[in-house]
Amino acid sequence: IITPYFTRLLEKVRIDPHVRLWIVVRIVGTNLLVFLGRYFTRGASLKAALAMLWRTVFAFQVGALSGGALWSLGLSRLDFCLVILGGMVIIFAGYLQEKGVEIRKALEQKHWLLQWLALMLILVALVWFGVYREGYIASEFIYQQY
Repeated sequence: IITPYFTRLLEKVRIDPHVRLWIVVRIVGTNLLVFLGRYFTRGASLKAALAMLWRTVFAFQVGALSGGALWSLGLSRLDFCLVILGGMVIIFAGYLQEKGVEIRKALEQKHWLLQWLALMLILVALVWFGVYREGYIASEFIYQQY
């Protein structure tokens, strides 16, 4: 809907949308929007979300992360490894997409057995590490408040 307007704006300010710096700016901007959006989905109210955001931006102390504070969140070493691995997979998929590789089409060109194996591995990993992990409580689903 807004693409034509955005394209004209880029032309007026003479920004080439294919320059690496502009791509990085777009990625950082998207991450900031997601970062802000997380506060509003986690906060019990708008006031609580804004208070959390304020404390994160203006009252954050790096020292709070040292001394084993991250380990006191209730996450195991495996949980941290899964977060890092998941982040790496997302970054790699984004990199492939930026290079013009359409992951879904690339998978569709593979043998049907490989397609099913890849999909089943992903589904089993999501269920195994997501639902059947120790401490999972179905009633604490993040979007239950909506």
